[in-house]
Amino acid sequence: MKLLLTSAILVASLSSCTMTGDPSEGGLFNWSPSMSNDRIEARRQYNEDIKADTRQQSARANYLKSQMKQ
Repeated sequence: MKLLLTSAILVASLSSCTMTGDPSEGGLFNWSPSMSNDRIEARRQYNEDIKADTRQQSARANYLKSQMKQ
């Protein structure tokens, strides 16, 4: 009876969890490698967008500096 109750609690707790791409949130059972890869790709794309914006802002700043010297 005790084993049955423990098993039922374990199954209920595992079934109520959602899958995640973050291993720190999903634990051992609810971690999805494909979701993790999607999460990594989204972060990589965000990083590339930030780098592109930084380059654009630097070019604009250099242009404005050159205009101030004239």
